Parts: sequence; structure tokens; C-alpha cells
Amino acid sequence: MPARMNPRDWDRLFRPNAPRRGGPIRAFVNVLIVGIVIGVFVFGLRFALQYNTERVEMLQATQVAQSTSQAATAVATRTAEAGLSATAQAEQTTLFAGASGVGNVVGNGGNLRSEPVIAPETVLGQVCPGDQVAILEERSVGTAPWYRIRVVELATAPNCQPARRIPVGNEGWISSTLISPPGPVPDA
Repeated sequence: MPARMNPRDWDRLFRPNAPRRGGPIRAFVNVLIVGIVIGVFVFGLRFALQYNTERVEMLQATQVAQSTSQAATAVATRTAEAGLSATAQAEQTTLFAGASGVGNVVGNGGNLRSEPVIAPETVLGQVCPGDQVAILEERSVGTAPWYRIRVVELATAPNCQPARRIPVGNEGWISSTLISPPGPVPDA
């Protein structure tokens, strides 16, 4: 059944100060505004997802780089340790080259000399108690045996003068009274 027409509708809807009704232009503008709002929302959501994906990829790349760096550092450390070990073995082999025995400085230590003679001009420096030496040669001067030695390892000695101390690798002569009985040369 058709709606009944009310004759007052004309006056109510079309009088001079009547509320404005939207027409096709207003409907188009409303649709356009809603479309723009939805478009901005979709673009923002897409941007946020793309940003998050890039961030996750960057974090993964950083983790891979860090693990690669840590692995390279570990390999370099192992290589350096192996090189140092090989160098230490080579140095030890060099220090003991030509040695017939090994001994330690005993007592209060003493002077390392350029010749097996007790004279002020032959003093090269000081060896301290506990210093390890490689015995290279033995010579008897009068009734006292002398050893030509190479300093292999320095010991910590409280009464030793660092300024006069002979460094590792230096060679010279020392009285047998200052060295413990010779022992075997260690294997390299």
C-alpha cells in the first residue's frame, strides 16, 4: 500500500528555513571522504607491515653478522694461540740448541761473565736465584769448573737488581758453584 501523502510535507520540507537535505553531490562527497579515510588506513597498515618486515630482516642480518664476526674472532684467536704455541716451542728449541744440560742458579745468584775469569772487566750482568740456564760448554780453570751458559728463563727473585739482570737468550760464563747439578735437556 502506498504511503499516504501529507499535504503539510511540502511546507515542512521546502519552506525557506527548512533543514537542508543532502543531494547527489553530498552523497558523492561523503563516499569520497569515507574512501579517503579507508585508503589512508590501508596505506598506513601496509607501510607498518613493510617497516616491520624490513626491521626483522635487518635484525636477522645483524645477528648473522655478529655470529660471523664472533666465529671469525674465535678462529683468529685459535690461530693466534697456535702460532704463539709454535713460536714458544721454536724459541724453546732455539734456547736449548746445543745444550748438554739444564741447571738453575742457586744461592744468592752471581755474575755472568764474558770469560771464565774473575775480573771486573769480564762482568756482563747478573743472574738471580732460580733463573734457568742451558749449559753449553764446561771448562776447568785451575781447580774450579766453569760453565758457558745461555739464560733460558728468568725467575722472580726479591734480591735481584733489575738494571743489572741478564735477559733471556744471553750467553756467558758462570762458576759451577752458582749452578745446581746439570739435568737433562727438555724435549722440544
